[in-house]
Amino acid sequence: MVNCSEGDCLALRPRFQPPPLTKDSAEWKCLDSQVPPEHVARRIVAAIERLDLTPLLASYSGRGSLAVPPKQMLAVVLIEKHRKRQSPGDWYIDLKENVVLRWAGLGIRPSRSVCYEFRDRLGKHLEQWNKDVLCQAKAVGMTDGTDGAIDGSSIAACASRQRLLNQEQLNSRIEKLTARCDQSQPTEQNEKPPAWMAATADGRKAQLNRFEQAVEALQPRLDANARRMPSLRLPVKRVVISPSDPEAALGPDKFKVFRPLYNALFVSDMNSPLILSYEVFDHGQDTALLEPMLRRTRDFVGPQFHRVVGDSGFVTGTNLAHCDAAGVELIGPWKENDYTKRKQKKQEKFVKDKFLWLETDHAYQCPAGQRLERMGSERRQRAGDQEETLERFGCRAATCAACPLRSQCTDSRGGRQLRRSEHEPLIEAHRAKMNTPEAKATQKRRGQTAERGFADLKEHRNLRRITGRGIACARTDVGLCVLTRNLLTLHDHLTTESPSAAAAP
Repeated sequence: MVNCSEGDCLALRPRFQPPPLTKDSAEWKCLDSQVPPEHVARRIVAAIERLDLTPLLASYSGRGSLAVPPKQMLAVVLIEKHRKRQSPGDWYIDLKENVVLRWAGLGIRPSRSVCYEFRDRLGKHLEQWNKDVLCQAKAVGMTDGTDGAIDGSSIAACASRQRLLNQEQLNSRIEKLTARCDQSQPTEQNEKPPAWMAATADGRKAQLNRFEQAVEALQPRLDANARRMPSLRLPVKRVVISPSDPEAALGPDKFKVFRPLYNALFVSDMNSPLILSYEVFDHGQDTALLEPMLRRTRDFVGPQFHRVVGDSGFVTGTNLAHCDAAGVELIGPWKENDYTKRKQKKQEKFVKDKFLWLETDHAYQCPAGQRLERMGSERRQRAGDQEETLERFGCRAATCAACPLRSQCTDSRGGRQLRRSEHEPLIEAHRAKMNTPEAKATQKRRGQTAERGFADLKEHRNLRRITGRGIACARTDVGLCVLTRNLLTLHDHLTTESPSAAAAP
């Protein structure tokens, strides 16, 4: 008799159920005859061979009941993502009814809970798989990973937009939940709870835990609101959070509906249909997200990435400084959609461009020939945690009052003032660069490149709402869509351009 340790026995024990069907079985051959030769499912099943599934297989401990075979389950998930079926609940239904899924999954029938668990398990491996796909694309010359177009889009969180609570309401509900959970009198326990409160004891404990997490997540938002300029600061009662998904940001979506949402950003390749990098943020503004996206893109494709094209929301003095330090060229219009610029144009006042900067004197000269001397400096809070130092320059009030061009320059009694950013040299160089034909041509290509990824994500894949709660689930949903797109793009390129290379995973 051979004795073995528990670890050795677990290593010898099979971890996965054998698929109900094999490719030699009559039932599978019948299913195979019903799937058209050009069906996208065949391409997805073939493309999965290019992925290293070893880490996914190793993530199963081998304890408990045998798991559903991961390779067949992954094929089902990617096919469903391509078919606009985003939710694991949909996968569970389709696996019983759809011929293509039964063919690709070799007849597997996982439960609904297994479908959700498998989605969460995939989240840990998606980043590496996407990197591997891009590495293979670079190896075959499909992309060099040097130029990318960046854009962001909001995706609705799995939370109600009508159940947002402020700090006072959260504390009140926590107090009532705590009292309800601590009740020991049977008569009191049988009282009907409020409509918002869970009906069972276990439900109330889970609800209390979520509300406590919401209180912790709300505090940074209160601190950020307190740091805002008084004119932009919200009353404390209007700083709210979603108790269902505290990680989600709050803001207007593409339909101007205020709701909990996540911000998904893509860097799309300028020379191929590939997506070079992606990330999901719990932040509604794109401006502060350029720097982390540059780091993530270089993590995906390597240090050769050196040019990014964005819209005017990404082009700020701080972002220009980040790109300059990282050795990345930023292409994009300077404040093309800026409200202040439109307002100045409507009023027909002299804009800052009409003032001459005197480098040696560190002062401005106005169109009338008067000098605007330095008056001081200030720190301005920008998007996210970004800050910018601005110098103030102004002319004496008496000089401005006697100027014949005053009506075209300012209505202020204190005289005309200008502010100069600490990044002003970079800004001026950028504006001069954007006037060149090369920069204009690159910017023109940006729309048809950057918007393509989100058109596919939302319109063709129907990812308009996250299928679960939390930013980790949001990253999984977006990462699966990116993997499906890039994997098919690479597979089609290899099978079309080099049939011999397509045989090698």
